[in-house]
Amino acid sequence: MGLVARVIEEAGISTVVLSMMPAYQPTVGAPRIAAIAHPFGRPFGNVGDADTQRAVLRGALRVLATAETPGQ
Repeated sequence: MGLVARVIEEAGISTVVLSMMPAYQPTVGAPRIAAIAHPFGRPFGNVGDADTQRAVLRGALRVLATAETPGQ
């Protein structure tokens, strides 16, 4: 996802990558990273768990609003 985020960022659109392995994202140039402690394939949590999904979305938006440097 970091590669896709980088291309989108080059088009002028800000992105946040949700990653279960955040240490690897800087190697592909991910601009902003939100580390997620969820199983692979479910970065927003379990199906039907709206509270957790909202919390992940709010966290990602906080990263978007506060990250000041690439890879943060």
